[in-house]
Amino acid sequence: MLWVVVEREKDIGPEEKIKLLRAFSNKNDAKRFIEEYLRKNKIERLNYYEEENEFGYFSDDNWYVIFAQKVKFER
Repeated sequence: MLWVVVEREKDIGPEEKIKLLRAFSNKNDAKRFIEEYLRKNKIERLNYYEEENEFGYFSDDNWYVIFAQKVKFER
């Protein structure tokens, strides 16, 4: 299993900018990466959420979301 970190920004209209940032073998590394990424890019005032196979941060208006999702990876 991998934790895949994704960043999503909505643009004007229905367009979305989605970036696959990185993948990690454990949840703690993914969480640390996200927190460091937000600090480095000065992205503040986000709400945190956590579910069984996903966690992340989102803006009040949902225009910005960064999250990690657990995915099954097979070679």
